[in-house]
Amino acid sequence: MPRGRPRKPGKPIVIHVRLRLWPGEDDDLIRLLASPRTRARLIRAALRGADVARLASSGDGPRPEEMQEAFDRLIF
Repeated sequence: MPRGRPRKPGKPIVIHVRLRLWPGEDDDLIRLLASPRTRARLIRAALRGADVARLASSGDGPRPEEMQEAFDRLIF
């Protein structure tokens, strides 16, 4: 029996981003991105216009409605 999540069909597109964050100037972002397990989710949410400050404080992901609204704003 396979372990973990089932693989998604297709091949993903991988984009590498390098940020230079300065202690004392970018402390909020350094704390937000400290956990490697949540970085991709937070970056996706930020690019889609979600309220990242709320996500950081609650630890929850954006609701599907929030994601759809952000996506609609991005396209139109």
